[in-house]
Amino acid sequence: MDIKEYRKRLLATIHGHKKHKELKSVDCWGDWLHIRFGVESSAILSIKELKMVLDVMNGVSEDGENLSCDMVGRAMIERLKKGGKSDSGNASLKQKKSIVALWQQKARDKSKESMFRFIQTVTKKLFVSLEAMDSKEASRVIMAMNKI
Repeated sequence: MDIKEYRKRLLATIHGHKKHKELKSVDCWGDWLHIRFGVESSAILSIKELKMVLDVMNGVSEDGENLSCDMVGRAMIERLKKGGKSDSGNASLKQKKSIVALWQQKARDKSKESMFRFIQTVTKKLFVSLEAMDSKEASRVIMAMNKI
């Protein structure tokens, strides 16, 4: 089973769950997701987050506010939705090392937070890890860093 099919099955299981139907009937599903994951729709969630939702609904995991968000997984889902493959086109190890080395060499503020703010400015996307970048985005970041 491929990733898309697995994800569809997780979503179908969630939408068929008694807890989901209860929340949906009182128009609280979007609020429930927003409090826990910061999203309004389960279609945005990564596979890891969908599994967390099911665990909470089945009483396996404790429910609570601000469950851990999987931004890398969400980026992979976005790439899949656009027709890309989840395991191809990722930035190479050489590109990731270049980004870190260039940042350490050229930036005034050498913190990771500052580097990711710069990457967000260049790519117009929020990254929490270089692993989620594709090779084109990494190339654009490297070019921008060379201009600093």
